[in-house]
Amino acid sequence: MENQKVNSDPPPLTPPQITVAQATALAASWYNYNIETLGLQPLQFPIAFLFNTPDVQNVLNQSGCVQVRFYLGYNGAPSDAVPNAQGPFQMFYVGVDSKGNDMVGTANIINDFAYPCPDTCSGMAFGSSSAE
Repeated sequence: MENQKVNSDPPPLTPPQITVAQATALAASWYNYNIETLGLQPLQFPIAFLFNTPDVQNVLNQSGCVQVRFYLGYNGAPSDAVPNAQGPFQMFYVGVDSKGNDMVGTANIINDFAYPCPDTCSGMAFGSSSAE
């Protein structure tokens, strides 16, 4: 995959926050896109990923790390989508240095400890049918 860096300046360290209404609208848009545009069923795609604080903190604690970048991965066909921690949709994350570069040297951490929803969903479940 070709490097798709379009801006040499990293984003601000304190990004703007959004409201619950904005978060709900964004999540609902993702949910509806998968159902209406892609024709997927609710359990065939993730609506969220759960991360354990110590795992994220381990990435942040690396020398020179100022941010974390999350990547989406796909490890199977939609018909194989089984909602569990080892399912086809994965999210992994890496530390990012002050120049905006991924920290992916042999001594750096690339964490793949994300649990997709479904199965690890919140009662609120932004964007799912329970929040519509």
